[in-house]
Amino acid sequence: DNITITFSEAIQPQSIINKIEVKAGNSIVNGQAQTLGNVVTFKPSTPLNHATSYTVMVKTGIKDLAGNALASGSTWNFTTIAAPDTTAPRIDSFYPKINQDNVSVADNITISFNEAIDNKTVNNGNIKVTTSTGSNISGDVYLLNDNVTIFKPSDNLSYSTNYTVTVSTGIKDKSGNSLVSDTSWKFTTMSSASSPKNNSDTEIPELVSIS
Repeated sequence: DNITITFSEAIQPQSIINKIEVKAGNSIVNGQAQTLGNVVTFKPSTPLNHATSYTVMVKTGIKDLAGNALASGSTWNFTTIAAPDTTAPRIDSFYPKINQDNVSVADNITISFNEAIDNKTVNNGNIKVTTSTGSNISGDVYLLNDNVTIFKPSDNLSYSTNYTVTVSTGIKDKSGNSLVSDTSWKFTTMSSASSPKNNSDTEIPELVSIS
């Protein structure tokens, strides 16, 4: 951005030469000052740096059209905005793990990212769970604590079944940066034999003996 200084009346263009100084620390910012009526605009030769404090000095000697000079100088500071986030988000961890087996059929799929994710991109189109035949598993996808996504299947998963989780580049951080590439991994659910067995015993235990 340019730096704009507004005076109470029109200024002599010649009087602003060397009278507007912009610094970053001890370094002078090169640029050109121009006058239009009562407005002086300082245009830096190159864009200002991000997240940097600058000082603007308006020196005495600037004159109006009648030749009256500015009685005293003025100094103020400003700081530029931080650099925009252009770094793609990444997956830090997930459950179930790659090729993990014996996963409970009642478990949710959890994916943690390294930064806050745009909630609008957390949906069934960008996070999918499929069977080995390519059938989509229905479920709800939601965001937890800004950087953790949860896929909750509508029903328990099937026993002894291979599933694939796919996270697409449609997932974006809050600055609009997408995942670099689609990410997929597989896991297998527990067999029915290893699942908790139903216990139909409803008989109350009794004390048989004491020794």
